[in-house]
Amino acid sequence: MMREESNKRDLSPEKILPTQIRDILASTTPGSEVEVSGTVLSIRDQKNRAFIVLGQGNDQVQVVVEKSIVPDFTPPSRGSFITVTGEVVENQNTKTSNKEIIASQIDVVSTPSRELVLESLAHPPKLSLDTALDNRSEHLRNVHIQSIFKVNSIVARSFQDTMEELGFTQIFSPKILGG
Repeated sequence: MMREESNKRDLSPEKILPTQIRDILASTTPGSEVEVSGTVLSIRDQKNRAFIVLGQGNDQVQVVVEKSIVPDFTPPSRGSFITVTGEVVENQNTKTSNKEIIASQIDVVSTPSRELVLESLAHPPKLSLDTALDNRSEHLRNVHIQSIFKVNSIVARSFQDTMEELGFTQIFSPKILGG
């Protein structure tokens, strides 16, 4: 059943297993009922089913929506934040992990205020530099772009640690000058 988030749900530990995607992938056994929230990174809507790649930070899981199980399913737009309730199943053919979730209920928590420019938040973007910079907040949500910045961060941190070990002092000088 697909519905807008409106009523309070029972969030007691007995009712819900881990809600972090990494916990679901690492510790949840196939056949378990889970509830997980995340951003819709990509969606493939077919005649009898839809495939949603749901993301939380660096973690991703594929959600399969069988339209016979969720008859009033309307595909959420990319960038929407949704909550999915469903059963964890083993599937070695997914690109995201070896487990996926067969949805029994999808709640749309929020939708983007405008149509997203990127075709997918899960695949490498093919954009001109101007388009990438004009849509930077969306561009930085792409997992491939995030990985570039993470490598950059690790290199900078390593350089900073090495220089500190050699006795150098890091300074932060003002960059704005009067003209």
